[in-house]
Amino acid sequence: MTTELSPPKGHGLVRVAHSLREHVTRPSLWTRSAGTDFWANLGPTFEGIAADELLSNYGWTLSTPPTYTPGTLADLLSSADVGTPNIAAVDTAGDFFTGPQIFGDYEHGLLAGQFLGYMPTKLCLEAFGNFAAVTGAETTSGFGLSTGASLTATNHVAFIYSDGTNFAIRGTPGTGGYLDLGSVADTSYHHWKIEALAGGPVRWWIDGSLQGSITLVTDLFPTGVSGSVLTTTGINFFNLGWIHVYYE
Repeated sequence: MTTELSPPKGHGLVRVAHSLREHVTRPSLWTRSAGTDFWANLGPTFEGIAADELLSNYGWTLSTPPTYTPGTLADLLSSADVGTPNIAAVDTAGDFFTGPQIFGDYEHGLLAGQFLGYMPTKLCLEAFGNFAAVTGAETTSGFGLSTGASLTATNHVAFIYSDGTNFAIRGTPGTGGYLDLGSVADTSYHHWKIEALAGGPVRWWIDGSLQGSITLVTDLFPTGVSGSVLTTTGINFFNLGWIHVYYE
């Protein structure tokens, strides 16, 4: 039986039997599919090939294809010994990837809400990976949500990086409430999470441990996934296994 939900004032009526998540599992489909969850597995052909949906044809921009390394030396399903996962390295000064700018505005949230059965109030990003080096204070070496290429710091909505001592997250101003320091930076593999709440704030986690929050940047939506390495020195390059962007 289909249930008619009375939506909050100003939202279109949603007709659903129950809450349903819709997963878009190929990054080349992000701009062409409706869903609640958007996945990118950064495998050996993440950037695509001419005969198989080249990402540059579908709203993505990449400097050069990330360097793929097959996984090795992990214990079975063990967080205590992750070995080296299957990863794509963003490992050269000036490297970047920028996904399509589609997430977080009212239109895309309302679209996701047709599956969820309610208007979402959170935009989240999760990823698994590490920083191969953390000794540089490099604001634009990292990954997160950015409106446009993250090599331009004023595009940052919620961007994770190392300041040479600690992991940190920043929004566009990068000062005051738009900057938060987290745990001591290291080169271990971590499960990263960013959660942006409608109206703010933006919270972030490392391996399930809440790090803190920053003020939500206004007037920068829709946004997208972006990663980059500082153009000049590029010390703090990083490796990612997968990315997941979703609404709640």
